[in-house]
Amino acid sequence: MAPTLLLAGISVLAASSAIAIRAAIIALMSGANKNKTCDAAVETMKAISYSQHGPADDVLTMTTDYPKPAPGKNDVLIQIKASSINPVDFKLRRNPVPDWLIPKPKIPGEDVAGIIVELGANVNKKSKFQIGDRVAAMLPIIRSKWGSAAEFVAVDASLVAKIPETVELESAAALPLVSLTVIQSLKKLKEPKGKKILIHAVLEEWALLPFNMPRTFWVCMWPRHPPRKKSKLSRSWGPI
Repeated sequence: MAPTLLLAGISVLAASSAIAIRAAIIALMSGANKNKTCDAAVETMKAISYSQHGPADDVLTMTTDYPKPAPGKNDVLIQIKASSINPVDFKLRRNPVPDWLIPKPKIPGEDVAGIIVELGANVNKKSKFQIGDRVAAMLPIIRSKWGSAAEFVAVDASLVAKIPETVELESAAALPLVSLTVIQSLKKLKEPKGKKILIHAVLEEWALLPFNMPRTFWVCMWPRHPPRKKSKLSRSWGPI
């Protein structure tokens, strides 16, 4: 089964994208270092990658013989079934970024969902995960050449979570980056209970997440009416 590619959060406002980039980089600095244990094996796979920065049509290439990653001792190897695209992906690809920050060639994509097909030595001993587990992860944004636009990815087990059987892989692949952005941003509130939060970009993925969290934790309000085609859904939720 070929991996499914979702367009998650493509039209997020610039300010929101900046929050996502900052929060993700801070959260994953240590994870990016851990992921350096991932080495390339002799086997190959299908993957999309770029070796220089610029427009997608000019720099992205699709190959069928890209080196397949081999999991390090703390990694799990995931057969990718679904992935998603976030603003940070195309911004880092089209704008000049030094190789020490974004190693080349680079496979884009951070959000991934799939099936574990191999365990690193340390992961196997801990028995937290098993081969065949359905999992999702947010891959390191910086200092790693691996991404989710491929058939396989090796990622540190500490960045991986099991997917409940009731959740589809496509849905799980759209969650990691946007959900971490919301959670990390809202955690900065010292006493969030009862506070009102102004949410911009109605019906964007990151803006929807607070509505699925405990209502006693915070109160949300819309800044303006959404476009007509989206107004029916948003008005059914708020203002709260």
